[in-house]
Amino acid sequence: MTTRREGGVGLKSLAVTAPARVRTNDELRGRHPETVARAEQGTLSRVMNDEDGRAETSTFDAAMRPYLADPFRGVKERRVLAPGETSIDMEVDAGKVALELAGLAPKDVDQLISVGFLPHHVGIGNAVYVAKALGLEGAAFNLETACAGPLTALRTATALVRAGECDHVLVTVSCSYSRFAREDDTLSWFLGDGGGAFVVGRVP
Repeated sequence: MTTRREGGVGLKSLAVTAPARVRTNDELRGRHPETVARAEQGTLSRVMNDEDGRAETSTFDAAMRPYLADPFRGVKERRVLAPGETSIDMEVDAGKVALELAGLAPKDVDQLISVGFLPHHVGIGNAVYVAKALGLEGAAFNLETACAGPLTALRTATALVRAGECDHVLVTVSCSYSRFAREDDTLSWFLGDGGGAFVVGRVP
């Protein structure tokens, strides 16, 4: 544990990663032609269609309206994990880059916060696996608040550094929707996988 010091706290580095595998609209059309053909009449289209005179009620409605005729809702391609790849892999890859960009060694990290949505090991989370793969010697825990996870982790990491509990906190983030949404489910056409990491520490 370190002593509390004056000065600013901020990001020392930021890294993002995505799987190499790309799932395109043409691929989905080829594999699921009937599903694609029915998509325009899907639930989202019906709910947001104002032919019944319903007025637009939100900025979201107005922004989405131009894409309703497109069964993919404007998405051209999505990155997805290949067989054998996991959300842990994405967090580890991003974590390595974040440490390198920050000029830090694994021993310099006092705390790891893993934000996996959803984690590879549901219930256990990714933190201990990411920490082991990166060779970290400090503490590690999971933090999950759905879409707000990365921002919540940033606030938590900032508080730890500002309070003098840590000098450097590494936050790793992953999203692996493709593992939990079937390819032939139109919901999956909106979703992709990706990861990121950032280091929080003292800044000038």
